[in-house]
Amino acid sequence: MRPIFTTLLVCSFSVCAHAETRTLALYLKHPERVSAESGPMMRSELQRLLEPAGIDVVWKDFAGRKGGEAFDFVAVGSIEGSCTDGESDLSGGTSRRARVSLAAAVAANRILPYFTVDCPHLMRVLGNGNNPAMVGRALARVIGHELYHILARTRQHPNAGLAKAAFSPDDLTAPGMNFDVTSLGRISRASVAKRAKTLQPGASHPHISS
Repeated sequence: MRPIFTTLLVCSFSVCAHAETRTLALYLKHPERVSAESGPMMRSELQRLLEPAGIDVVWKDFAGRKGGEAFDFVAVGSIEGSCTDGESDLSGGTSRRARVSLAAAVAANRILPYFTVDCPHLMRVLGNGNNPAMVGRALARVIGHELYHILARTRQHPNAGLAKAAFSPDDLTAPGMNFDVTSLGRISRASVAKRAKTLQPGASHPHISS
């Protein structure tokens, strides 16, 4: 009965999401550092992950931002280093059991809507730079984890799913990774209370390392 109950909960979040979808503008710095082959998978995977929580991702180029654009949520992400120059094998003694720690930007006990993806580190962990689809999927999951903290406004981690505290390399690339029911609930409840965010042109955005 428990698997059926869990499935019903996930479905209920999905129904609510379609009834009241909220837009997230994701302004990306240095999008050119993600290859043209990895980009489509990154975008489609991130939308798949957030759709059950009622979040529609609108990808925006940070360099081309302009005033007057209203969204329910805004986040700014920075791609650091190259997401295309991978290693042929796992370097630095990293194994398939390695843990990849992820953390949202926090200042004065507040979750800030900025994050950085360290692509050289991610590529070393993956050891699979010649597979653009796998890189795109991993990027989406790293970004999705950060957005969980930003959208749900929490530093808490569940024990399972995309919002858990650390990933193995397989967690980043294997099919079927999702947010668990608890995380979807946190995103959905928090997102209902926050509406109509606008990113102003020329605003100062601090460089935040995740």
